[in-house]
Amino acid sequence: MSERGTPTTGLANLGTPLLVDLVTNTLDPGYAEATERRRHTPGPHSRWYDRPVLAIGCLLIGFTLVVAYLHAHRSAPAEAKATAELVKRVRTATSTANGLQRSADDLDARGQAATRQCVVGSRRRTRCGRQQCRDAGR
Repeated sequence: MSERGTPTTGLANLGTPLLVDLVTNTLDPGYAEATERRRHTPGPHSRWYDRPVLAIGCLLIGFTLVVAYLHAHRSAPAEAKATAELVKRVRTATSTANGLQRSADDLDARGQAATRQCVVGSRRRTRCGRQQCRDAGR
């Protein structure tokens, strides 16, 4: 070992040339040889019908997108009309429910008033008429 604590073997001397080689020659020689072999031998990617199939596929995808676009934009007015009809039905149902709630509240108040009247009348030891008490229970 040297004074700095680094090994003094031949590996320390290889560091700089190895780094220079990595920076200047980025490709491994095996990759270059494989590329050359692929250029000279016909592979599965050099079929005559690859480009026409790709073009037909792109045309089909484009046609599908155009049809979807037209379908979406032609049905937009019908959807707006259906939405407006649903909003109208919801508002009508809400109005009806509010009216029924007011009616129920009014009948409840009337029933409570009649019940109070009968209870107050019985406390005073006065007789509450049978018809009046029956009406209060309704």
